Amino acid sequence: MNTEPELRTEPDTRHVSAVVVNAVDGDITGTVVQAGVIEGGVHIVHGTGAAMVVHMPPRQLPPSPATFTGRVQELELLPAGPGADVTVISAIGGMGGVGKTWLALHWAHRAAEYYPDGQLFVDLNGFDPLGRSMAPEVAVRGFLVALGVDPAAIPIDPHAQTALYRTLVADRRMLIVLDNARDAAQVIPLLPGSSTCTVLITSRDRMHSLSTTRGARTLKLDALSDQEARDLLARHLGVGRLEREPDAVTDLLGYCAGLPLALGIVAGRAAAHPDFPLAALADELRQARLQSLDMGDLVADVTAVLSWSCAGMNAEQTRVFELLGQTPSTDLSIVAAANLTGSHVARTRTVLRALERMSLLDEHLPGRYRMHDLVRLFAAQQSSRDSVAQRRLADFYLHTAHAGNRLQFPQFRSVTPPTPAHDVIMCPLPDEEAASAWFDVEHLNLLAVQELAVEQQWHAVVWHIAQSANNTFRKRAHLHDMTLAWERALSAAKQLGAYFVGMAHQCLGIAFITDQNRKMAMDHLHRALAIFVDIEDLREQSYAHRDLAAAYGVYSDDHKQALAHAIRARDLSRTLDEPVQEATALNLIGQYQSYLGDHAEGAANCQLALKLFRSQHYRMGESATLDSLGLIAHHSGRYADALEYYRQAMAIIEDDGIVYAQPTTLDNIARTYVTLGQREHARVAWRHSLALYRAQGRADEAEQVLRQLDDL
Repeated sequence: MNTEPELRTEPDTRHVSAVVVNAVDGDITGTVVQAGVIEGGVHIVHGTGAAMVVHMPPRQLPPSPATFTGRVQELELLPAGPGADVTVISAIGGMGGVGKTWLALHWAHRAAEYYPDGQLFVDLNGFDPLGRSMAPEVAVRGFLVALGVDPAAIPIDPHAQTALYRTLVADRRMLIVLDNARDAAQVIPLLPGSSTCTVLITSRDRMHSLSTTRGARTLKLDALSDQEARDLLARHLGVGRLEREPDAVTDLLGYCAGLPLALGIVAGRAAAHPDFPLAALADELRQARLQSLDMGDLVADVTAVLSWSCAGMNAEQTRVFELLGQTPSTDLSIVAAANLTGSHVARTRTVLRALERMSLLDEHLPGRYRMHDLVRLFAAQQSSRDSVAQRRLADFYLHTAHAGNRLQFPQFRSVTPPTPAHDVIMCPLPDEEAASAWFDVEHLNLLAVQELAVEQQWHAVVWHIAQSANNTFRKRAHLHDMTLAWERALSAAKQLGAYFVGMAHQCLGIAFITDQNRKMAMDHLHRALAIFVDIEDLREQSYAHRDLAAAYGVYSDDHKQALAHAIRARDLSRTLDEPVQEATALNLIGQYQSYLGDHAEGAANCQLALKLFRSQHYRMGESATLDSLGLIAHHSGRYADALEYYRQAMAIIEDDGIVYAQPTTLDNIARTYVTLGQREHARVAWRHSLALYRAQGRADEAEQVLRQLDDL
């Protein structure tokens, strides 16, 4: 009898297929067994007891996820095949539920053809809820069996097991997927030594040490983009169901915050009740977000999955993690975090890096950290509110903002905030440029901290944050933020005294001038003036007259009334020796004199204003006055002079980032070009102006420019 199995090579594959053909010839003695297709090792035992093994290449990959969506950029970063002369090791890191395993399996199935000698897969249970992570030697033994080693022949010593494993995979083109690893120590014994192998690791640990010692490529997996999240939900529920309830879908996507696990739970709930409106599910999530992201299974419960990531934290890491959940900020600088924790910057950095290594935190910019929304919500639920820590954070933002405001706008008066109850580590702001950059990064966090101060009834903090951010908000055209900050400050000011109420009314008036709300602007400014007259504060009266002059100029043709307020503001400023405020009033006087037909006198007052602004190094005022001189030159028929003034104004505006003024000056430039018959130049300037007005939410001014473009 011919006892040799016949091996056939399939024409469409690169490897030997172990198809056993029952070909019998010669004399037959004993029993013949028809076994069909045999998978795994085939052991044929001769009388001597020797065994010959015909081994199938292992194909251990679990099924590829059917609803996998997106991750195009991440897939491109994973290896295309085995390395030329080194073992390719890729480690996918990310928070629990972010889709690391799905990405690994999707890629592994696509790449399997490059590894004809087999694919090994093991779930290392690195973040098992009961702490039962797989020992490396257990995983090695499983691989050895998959590679055809008789269990009885596996060495007892773990080092010998690893050596045998590496010997067997040497020179084979194999893919090894190590899923859900706890840390680098768990995976190192499973790394092959052959350059023909590729290893793909998934872990909540960032595996930085593997990158350092083994040359591993690390891939940080973030939440899905908005479009990817929508596509994933559509894969589960169908496009039609999503299109029927677009508002509810938007809410669901917001509550899931791009976390694939959360999206899968939501989709599962919706699929189980196809007749239920998605709005009902969105409402449930609105009321109890984390509690609703639970399918009754530990692996499909966002809270449980996140809790496993926290199991290995020490006491200090746990405390910092919980405090981070109590921050209102979208992200935190290292200095802000140090103030929150009440610790030194160096110590805080060490703890934050540990949390980042666990994928509970992300250093998305150098020295700046953020949490995923659901992680932060989970962290916040782990402990009660720490008002002392939150107040340290609020004081940090307030006093840094106050210092930054003084650096940027030394010409303006500023009320010094109360001394903080606790020591504050200040963010170093060496100059005006650094202060401006700090505000650009932190302005949303300032509003968030101000909202926290409202909740905690820290009235002085609420008011002083509005004051400290006011000039920057106006300069950068954050008009809505400026209005919101002062609306909050007005409520708080009622607990602080008449002066603070008057200031809040005045600054709200300015905000409404810029926001094109005439009635509200006039009401607040007249209230401010009345309060300052009542408390006999001449300085603030001068500011109130200045702002009323601007309001009348914007909202009415009553240039005489506007001029009267501007003259009163100038006289008070001179009495009080306030050169910047005097210059501001002179600029307004010049504008209104020109509107009333006295171009020469108007130009003279604007020139005086320009000289004062330059002596005080106040470039924002300088650019505004150059714009006024351009208008006066235009009205006087000196169009070339007008364009030169506008050019000088635009140079300052662009250099200093005076965003609010830019579209207005462009509008004025376009008008002069039209008068000169240079219509194409006018069209370019107006289109730029229109885009900026729209970006700043200045609808009325944008509409006016659009009409001018249509008439061109």
